[in-house]
Amino acid sequence: MSVLSASSNAYSWIGPSGGFWGSGANWQDLTAGANPAGASPGALTPVTISGPAGSTFQSIGGGGISASLLLTGRVALTGATTTGALSIGSRAAAGVGSSSVSYVYAAGALIVSTSLTAGTVNLASGSLGFANVDAGLTAAGAITVGAQSVIGSGPPASYDPGAGASISLAAGTTLTGAGSMAIVQGSILVNGPGASASVAGPVTLGGAGVPPAVGSSYAFDAIGSVAVLNGGVFAVANALTELVGSVSVD
Repeated sequence: MSVLSASSNAYSWIGPSGGFWGSGANWQDLTAGANPAGASPGALTPVTISGPAGSTFQSIGGGGISASLLLTGRVALTGATTTGALSIGSRAAAGVGSSSVSYVYAAGALIVSTSLTAGTVNLASGSLGFANVDAGLTAAGAITVGAQSVIGSGPPASYDPGAGASISLAAGTTLTGAGSMAIVQGSILVNGPGASASVAGPVTLGGAGVPPAVGSSYAFDAIGSVAVLNGGVFAVANALTELVGSVSVD
């Protein structure tokens, strides 16, 4: 029987590909400095998983729980998993307050084989896909796809155009959101019979670009899109607003 952490200590994955979430030997307790942690993440545990950057996915089996889950690199979750805030990919500002501000991205790619339940979902940079029929994601709160441009006050002012992200739903896979969805910069593909994305809250596509400095004459729009193909379903119970983007149905 797996021992679950009862603390809010931060954990990171150190196990091999094919290892089990429920094994304490596959986790490091970053807060306590315990390696291995000796327990698997519990409901209070913030978790970070850094997968490989190449073509190989870090496969983690068995499923489990966490307070939050940050994924970078390529990760495949093959068991039912429940978390609070799910973040795929990251963006961090470097040099804030100096004359040179830059933004560093770490892309993430997640494949879900069974079920993933999250409080909120933020795809800052990367992709989310589903490996098997009947696999799905359920989100209680907001879903954000892609990252909008960022302005640094400087001096001088700095500008980052943001990053794209995508969600792909194949036949028989589902995404269910109880909150809002913002496809800021990126896309959602719903392709095939039984493929379904259902959102209870308002949906917005894209975002108008903001000039990088006062008086600047240029800006970059962020484009969001939805494509529904071959019998897929994209259902919105609230308003759908196309700021910069489109919905196509074939």
